[in-house]
Amino acid sequence: TYEVTGLEAGSAVISFTAPTGQKKQVMLTVGVGADFGDANRDGTVDLSDVVLIMQSLANPNKYGLNGTDKSHITEYGLTNADVNLQGGVTAEDALCIQKYLLKIYKTLPVRE
Repeated sequence: TYEVTGLEAGSAVISFTAPTGQKKQVMLTVGVGADFGDANRDGTVDLSDVVLIMQSLANPNKYGLNGTDKSHITEYGLTNADVNLQGGVTAEDALCIQKYLLKIYKTLPVRE
């Protein structure tokens, strides 16, 4: 069986359940361009995006995807935060954004 759940404009989660009961979820973003680096979705790439990424990693109960803080990271924010295109958000993404802000990287996403 499967279930499609809409999250925000242009994104959804597809949940698959095997006959054995094993479950798998896949997040899709369709038709919405990522604003790479803008993890907090305020329209700019700055140090506050780096801080949110690090907070979401260090304190996921408060700042993670389902965090309790009103400014926790969102699905779209996670898509924007994956600037090294490694399929997940890590401290490496925060470092890449810092290097972008220091003009070490000319563009986001980083393609090395």
